[in-house]
Amino acid sequence: MNRSYFTKVIAMLISFGVVVYGIMTLKSPEFSQKMESSEAMSLLTGGDLKPMNWCPENTVKIDLLSPDGQILKSFSDKAQFASLCELMIGGFNSEGIDSTSYKKILTAYDAGNKSRMLEGIIEQDVYRVEGMPFKSPMLKKAIERLK
Repeated sequence: MNRSYFTKVIAMLISFGVVVYGIMTLKSPEFSQKMESSEAMSLLTGGDLKPMNWCPENTVKIDLLSPDGQILKSFSDKAQFASLCELMIGGFNSEGIDSTSYKKILTAYDAGNKSRMLEGIIEQDVYRVEGMPFKSPMLKKAIERLK
């Protein structure tokens, strides 16, 4: 028999082994457990993350608030507005989230001193603006960095 024939058969057997290994890995309980989180899958695929800017149009100041509502810091730098206002948000399952447990986190003011407030449950990485809840993994990191 020809040498190239054996090379092709060996390549096909190796490819078949890789496919079988991939199928077994995808069916494993560990993989299923990791993929139960819709957040992990959407971060992997970029599927349900959408951009949102929650601040007023001409924002001039953002206040970072403590859990009791006191102003911790005020920001007027446009670079900081970008990290706090322009968010990638995603949906989430709202089961087990009490609407009374949201705390005021950020308040953004425009040039006319009109404000818009962002509330959240930082421990669960869940936020809302004007009653619309969302999840934003980047916002939690930005707030922790600024504290």
